[in-house]
Amino acid sequence: MTWLDNPENRCVVAEYEGRLCGVGLLHRSGQIRLFYIDPEAQRRGAGRAIHAALEQQAHAWKLPRLHLDSTANARAFYEALGYRSMGPARARVGILRCFPYEKQLAGDSPVTS
Repeated sequence: MTWLDNPENRCVVAEYEGRLCGVGLLHRSGQIRLFYIDPEAQRRGAGRAIHAALEQQAHAWKLPRLHLDSTANARAFYEALGYRSMGPARARVGILRCFPYEKQLAGDSPVTS
């Protein structure tokens, strides 16, 4: 089974000026497993549109929160969408550092430790 035909995933894409410019993938666990916007299409609303579609699916699945690992460059984007840092960077794929983030969805109570 592939990511696209797996019913546990929701994949959305964005177009800009007639070409594919971004993709996002949400797993039913609440993890955003893929989120990419072509650098030439950044700051034009594609990222927010993809995220809105993923969040809409999360609400349909009745998920209490979303979580993801962000690159250093994307941290401000996720923070602007309401995500909060969940700890220090972790090594991924060799030298890539990823930062864990989480967002509580509306109507849900915060997680307590």
